[in-house]
Amino acid sequence: MSNVHIAIVQVSGTALTGEAVPVAAAELVGTPEVIVSSGSSQQSTLTSSSLSASLLPNYFWRIAVGGSDDVYVAFGSNPTASAAAGYLCPAGGVYEFRVGAVGNKVAVINA
Repeated sequence: MSNVHIAIVQVSGTALTGEAVPVAAAELVGTPEVIVSSGSSQQSTLTSSSLSASLLPNYFWRIAVGGSDDVYVAFGSNPTASAAAGYLCPAGGVYEFRVGAVGNKVAVINA
């Protein structure tokens, strides 16, 4: 079991003006949430529905996995996480994925 912290962050202005590495701003978009991972795919209540489609390249999902279990995450309007349809996020790490579409959610399942 792992606690999976899910947040949406915005890329800082310096990263948008030619810096080589995007840097996530400290300001969060929406209210982050924590999902306790299990053997069943669980969807987040946090969505990207409040984001502007024209600004999507500036937003990232930040996934922090705390606990003993690795997890798979999947993204979409109605995602189901699995080894076949997800990204592996090992326990103890923080991962960032670009928000792909307005209205997307995150799904989480134990690896």
